[in-house]
Amino acid sequence: MWIHVDSGHGLVVSSGDPYTGLSEGKSPKTRNPKGARFLQSVSPSGQASFFSVVAESGDTVDLDDMWVLLYHEAGGRVNAELSSPMGVEGERIVSWTTRILMPPYDLATNAFSFEDGRDEQDLGFIVTRRA
Repeated sequence: MWIHVDSGHGLVVSSGDPYTGLSEGKSPKTRNPKGARFLQSVSPSGQASFFSVVAESGDTVDLDDMWVLLYHEAGGRVNAELSSPMGVEGERIVSWTTRILMPPYDLATNAFSFEDGRDEQDLGFIVTRRA
C-alpha cells in the first residue's frame, strides 16, 4: 500500500478476476480475499471511511481516498485498471465508483497494445503510442 500522507490518498495493488480491465461484461472483483481492516474501509455508500495511518513523523493521518490498481494476466497479456472501491461481498471488493481502464499489456512484445475500435474514456488526457 502506498499512502500520500499530506493528501490522505492511498493506492493498493491487487490481482483481479478475468473481468479486470474490460469495459464489457461483469464488474471485476479482487481475485484474492482482502484483510478485515481494508474491507471495513469500503463503505456501501461509496464514500470512503478509511482507517488512519501513522506517518514517519509519528502523526496520525486519516486515509480517506483509496484506489486499487487491479491487474489480471491471461493469454499472454495483462489487463489492468485503476479503480475506486465501493462495495464488498465476503472478503472481496466487487463494485467500484470509478474505473479507469488501461490498455492491455502484451507480454510477447513487452508493450501496451492499442486496439482499434476500443472505446475512448474521457479522462482529461489521451494515451497514445510513441512514434
